[in-house]
Amino acid sequence: MIILTFALALVLIYFTSTDVAPVEAEVSSNTPSIDSSSDVASSIPSDISSDKTSNVSSKEKIILEFTPEEISQINALIKAAENSQLSSASSSNTSSSDTSSGNRVAIPSSVSIYFEDIESGYVYTNNDDYKYFIASLIKAPYAMYLYTLAEQGKCDLEEIYTIEYKNIQVGTGKIKDMKEEKFPLSMSVRELISYAIRYSDNTAMEALRKRYNHIGYQSYANSLGLNYPEDVSYIVNGKITAKDAGIYNKAIYNYIQTGKYGNELKEDMSHTTNPIIRSKYPVVRKYGWAELSFHDMAVVYAPHPYLLTILSDKGLGNSKDHKLFADISKLIETFLENRYE
Repeated sequence: MIILTFALALVLIYFTSTDVAPVEAEVSSNTPSIDSSSDVASSIPSDISSDKTSNVSSKEKIILEFTPEEISQINALIKAAENSQLSSASSSNTSSSDTSSGNRVAIPSSVSIYFEDIESGYVYTNNDDYKYFIASLIKAPYAMYLYTLAEQGKCDLEEIYTIEYKNIQVGTGKIKDMKEEKFPLSMSVRELISYAIRYSDNTAMEALRKRYNHIGYQSYANSLGLNYPEDVSYIVNGKITAKDAGIYNKAIYNYIQTGKYGNELKEDMSHTTNPIIRSKYPVVRKYGWAELSFHDMAVVYAPHPYLLTILSDKGLGNSKDHKLFADISKLIETFLENRYE
C-alpha cells in the first residue's frame, strides 16, 4: 500500500509540473529583459558578454562623443534632404512592398539615426522617437526569434512547408518570380528564414508567420526591452523608432556573437540585396523598403565594431535617398576612425 501511494504521488508530481503552454508564449516568457544600455541579449551568460565598457575610462568615453561640429555635419546632410517628396494619397503604409499607386501628394520627409560604439558604449541618436512603418526591417529580429525557439527545441529548422502558387505575396522576394510550374514548392524552415533575410521575401515571411505567430513574437520582442512594444502589432505591419531599432540591432549583434545559430544569421544578413548603409568594412544588415519607409539596420565589423541604424520615410528610395544614407554612413565611419587612430 505504501509503495502504491508513493507511485501515485510521483505520477501526480510529473503531470502537475508539465508545461502545456503554447510554444510561442512559453518561449518568450523565459527570456530575461534587457534595456537599451545592456550588452547582453536574452539567455546570454554575463561572463561571455562582448561588453568592454568597463575597460574604457571616462576620459576615453568623452573623446568618443561626436563634437558639435561633427553633429552639425550630420544635420546638414539631413537638412539638405528634407525637401518634399511625392507619396500616394490613399496609402495606408501597411504592406512591405516596392510598389505604390494612387494620387500623388507632396509630404515632408523625416530621418532618424541610432549609432552605438560597441567598445565604449557611446550612443548618438537623432530624432530617435519618431515612429515609422517598420517594413521588412522586422525580418531580422523575427529570424533571431525563430533561432531562439530552435535552440530550445521548439522550432524544427528542417521541417518542410509546402507553398502553393496562390500563397505568393506581393512586394519583395524571389519566390514570387518563380514560374507557376515550380509549385507546389517545398521549403524547410531554415530555407524560408534565409529567403526572408537575403531576398526580403514576403512569401517566405508569411509562411513562417502563420506557423510562429505574433503572440509569441510580441512577448519575445517585449523581453528585449523595447520602448514601444505595443507597436510590434502583427509583426509585419508594426511601427519602429530608431531607439527601438537600436535595441533590436544590439540583440542581433549579441546573438551573432553567442547564439547557437548566430553564424547562420550573420551569413544571411551579410548577403542581403539592396545595401543602403555603406562601409569599406564587412556589414551585417537588414533593410526595410516600402512606401514611406526606407530603412537600413546594420552591424559594421570595423576594427572597432559599431551599430548603425538609419530610418526614414523617404518614399521608395531614389538615388538621392541612397546617397543620403551613404553620406551619413561615411561621416560616422570617418568620425570613429579618427577617434581610434
